[in-house]
Amino acid sequence: MHPKPSKFLTFCFSLLPGAGHMYLGLMKRGLSFMILFFATIAATFLSSSLRLEPFMFAFALAIPIVWFAAFFDLWRYPRMTAEEKAAQQDEFLFMQEPTVQWKPIARKLCVLGGVLLILAAVQQVIQHYIMRLFTQWHWWNIQPAIGAAIMLALGIAAIVIFTRKPKQLPQQQNEVHIESETEH
Repeated sequence: MHPKPSKFLTFCFSLLPGAGHMYLGLMKRGLSFMILFFATIAATFLSSSLRLEPFMFAFALAIPIVWFAAFFDLWRYPRMTAEEKAAQQDEFLFMQEPTVQWKPIARKLCVLGGVLLILAAVQQVIQHYIMRLFTQWHWWNIQPAIGAAIMLALGIAAIVIFTRKPKQLPQQQNEVHIESETEH
């Protein structure tokens, strides 16, 4: 039997996303939160250095969201019963299969993200090229174009990928065809 973890140490470790999960033995979940937290911080600095203000703002807003998600996700474990803890699996956050009820919502959020990426790219083009076209042109103005192109490509890809209907496998098509023939 494992010793009961200290609430004080759990709290101290919970201040760094993922560390508290690792302290409780949930290594994969803890590593997932840690990667997500530090990747969000890195993305904030990267978007800042590339002068991608919309992304920098979005990533900066995501930092406390990830922190709170990790903090409150951790604090539900000490309140679980022994049976619930035994049934709990330590999985990476990114590898979990979404439940059926979340798939339509996730698809709509991805399309919304794609639209927002396109709008951010348009904003970058307007801010850095059309407005400066009449004032001055320098070689360092090409840097925001790279970010705008990336945002535009990601936005279009998100919309295209998540708005098309999933393809049916040939076996599924045959089953649908057989079912429709038996109904007639």
